[in-house]
Amino acid sequence: MDLLDSGEEADAMELCKDVEVVKLKCISLALTTQEESYMRLTALYAAGRDVPNTIPEDRRQILNGALGKVQSVAVRITQQRFYKDQAEEIMNELSRRESGAAGGRRQMQ
Repeated sequence: MDLLDSGEEADAMELCKDVEVVKLKCISLALTTQEESYMRLTALYAAGRDVPNTIPEDRRQILNGALGKVQSVAVRITQQRFYKDQAEEIMNELSRRESGAAGGRRQMQ
């Protein structure tokens, strides 16, 4: 079985372009460790209502806008057949990577 069938190729190409745009946006934000932690927690806790932070409101709005774009692309990726076909393996690999990186990651203050 091919990873993509002919009908999925155009969608995948568009998705790749959108991933690149979001990646460049995140890079351009030059996130601090605190901002990165804020975005992670905000993604987990429904719009960050309960996420403690000292980030100024105008910067939080920028971060939340970028996070919305990241989440939109993430949803689209998880709806793709190639992802669904390999979801368990992908989640296991992400879990292994997260476990390995957790020791060196600084926590939000």
